[in-house]
Amino acid sequence: MFLGFALGMLYLMIKIKKNPSKKTAFWLALFTLGSIIATPIILMLLNNYYWGYGYLHESKVSYLGVSSKYIAISDYKKGGQSRSIHRLYLIDAQHGKILFKKPVGENERVQSVAISNNRLLVKLGEKKQLLSLRGKPRKAFTKSQLKALPELKNGIYKYGYNTHTHQVWVINKAGKKFFYNGTTLKLELEKIAGNSSSNNFLAIRPSNKAYFTTQKNTNALNYCPVTLKGNIRQQLALEGGQPTKQFFIHGRLLQYFPKARVVLLKSYKTTDKKQLLLTAVNLQGRVLWQKTPKDLEVKDFFSNSKIRVSYVSPALYTGDFAILIGGYLIRMTPNTGVIHWKTRL
Repeated sequence: MFLGFALGMLYLMIKIKKNPSKKTAFWLALFTLGSIIATPIILMLLNNYYWGYGYLHESKVSYLGVSSKYIAISDYKKGGQSRSIHRLYLIDAQHGKILFKKPVGENERVQSVAISNNRLLVKLGEKKQLLSLRGKPRKAFTKSQLKALPELKNGIYKYGYNTHTHQVWVINKAGKKFFYNGTTLKLELEKIAGNSSSNNFLAIRPSNKAYFTTQKNTNALNYCPVTLKGNIRQQLALEGGQPTKQFFIHGRLLQYFPKARVVLLKSYKTTDKKQLLLTAVNLQGRVLWQKTPKDLEVKDFFSNSKIRVSYVSPALYTGDFAILIGGYLIRMTPNTGVIHWKTRL
């Protein structure tokens, strides 16, 4: 962008005069410099913060969580002096719209996310930050604010914040527990949280760290009735170990969808891993659909040359799943491969 400005100004100087006067050259140079300085400032204003600008750093996604209504994704970018600027996305799972995209902190990675009344509670290491979806981000509270409260002047033992009731809770050194309004910090009675299933985000493991087992008495998110056997050219085996005629080069199980009785896996067309294949099979080993990144249209100028599948959610959203691939978040139906929406992050 800056180079474009400079070349544009150079073109104007040549166009206006082959030998421009010192005054013309001065104003053109001043305009060029002003444009270069103004561009990042405008971007900061449009994106609330400079580091909020730009596409998802797809190779540095450190968190993906799903709820019944939303998908939360965090990435980070290395800054100066070993700083890591962490950014948080909130995506509407129904339509794929990005509702929130802002930096949430430095150095500490996002550990968990919850949402209530247009507020996000983000845990970054041992710190917590309350972020408004409508307005400027701010911390939920500070310890110095709590120390100023009359009930806590003799010291604080533990404290925290409940996003479902919007209450700060504190235990003083005498062992007494107090509850305060999350906005005003005024003392109030404890509120009973209602059904919070839609407020809590389930953290999903990265695809390269996900594991599956055929043992039914294990975590439901880790159970898969079929498996892959072999090293490079892997054979699909059905429940009970029965081999099939399906082979996958550098194959890996991505997710099992129990209601649809479909298994999603990734593989490659050749051993050099240049073309990724996304395949859905049923429990009889029949291929239901197979797509390449070209079929999904996830290749563009800003994507890495090597497309990767970063995360796959379990079956949510009336049986659909979300997949983060090549910097795109896509909502799909397991047994048909139908794409409901696709968002470039």
